[in-house]
Amino acid sequence: MLFVLNDFINKRLQRVLHAAARFVLGLQPRDHVTAALQTLHWLPVRQRITYKICVLMHGVAFGYAPTYLLDVTVPVSALPGRAHLRSADSGCFDVPRVSSSVGSRAFSVAGPQAWNRLPAALRHTDCVTSFKRQLKTVLFMEAYCVCQSSSSSSSSINNFNSVFNSYPSATITAYCILLYCILTSYFIVT
Repeated sequence: MLFVLNDFINKRLQRVLHAAARFVLGLQPRDHVTAALQTLHWLPVRQRITYKICVLMHGVAFGYAPTYLLDVTVPVSALPGRAHLRSADSGCFDVPRVSSSVGSRAFSVAGPQAWNRLPAALRHTDCVTSFKRQLKTVLFMEAYCVCQSSSSSSSSINNFNSVFNSYPSATITAYCILLYCILTSYFIVT
């Protein structure tokens, strides 16, 4: 799993994402990309990985995940000594202790860690579509600190919006498919 990436790999993947954003929006190599990523509603690499893990954990929590994932995760409410705790009612999962960084990458550790960090209201959302939409909103706000805005960033976002809206939707769809193929091949190769 890519949950605990070292900084070197994370930066390489983030550069690929930045290059794709520059390509899609037709930006120059030295232009800032953060506003472009916000305009495109693309999550940074770390949040994308957290998103995928949380979607898998949603399947575990509501029982539609594959059995091999159900077998490696344990809800706090199922543990004999912890069933009376508040965390048992909030839908949290037990995070097993590990002694190595490799062990922390296992789904049995990374999944419950990511799931337990989510707001309780989000963990109780049973509809998959609503969960995905709300999860992306939470991770987007976490990544870009959306609650704070300045006039200069809003003007640059408006500039990116005008560039983005000038492309036909079929072109943007083709670029997004190309980006998906590039990122997928990168994950498969490495």
